[in-house]
Amino acid sequence: MPLPLSHDHYKVLGVDRHASPTQIRTAFLDRAKQWHPDRNPSPRATEAFQLLNRAYDTLRDPGRRARFDAQLAHCRTARNGIGHPRDITARMTRRRSTAGGEADVRHWTFTGLQLTGLAFSSILVLATVGGIVFRGWPAYVLLFDLPALSVIPDCLRLRSVKQEGRTSSGPPQCP
Repeated sequence: MPLPLSHDHYKVLGVDRHASPTQIRTAFLDRAKQWHPDRNPSPRATEAFQLLNRAYDTLRDPGRRARFDAQLAHCRTARNGIGHPRDITARMTRRRSTAGGEADVRHWTFTGLQLTGLAFSSILVLATVGGIVFRGWPAYVLLFDLPALSVIPDCLRLRSVKQEGRTSSGPPQCP
């Protein structure tokens, strides 16, 4: 599976998608002068300079550039089909196994947290209603359950989104 896209390298370098290698090199050199940590006192200069280097390394190699273009085209079609790729619910449904199983761990951790929230919220609300009905608690005690009531629909919605996502093959991570 290709690595997730974090940035559009063409936008990072400020060039057109059909730019020649010479235009890419010129744009890289101009931006590298601007963002080099020795010349730019900004705290983000190092991060920006590293991002520029990654973008240039990808776009100067024809093979890597072709793979990046294909992945970028796939992300555009995915963005038109299921919404913005940075949406957390969409990202969680697209988790697939990677080397080391890190995505599986995150997926199951996320599922466990959602199920725990659902169980805790449901038990809290049921216990409060039981106390009102059987023990004569005042009805305003239900106000303390409002945070729990807000968690239940969110848990159910995310579980249904995950179940829908399992039937489709997920696109790669997109910017």
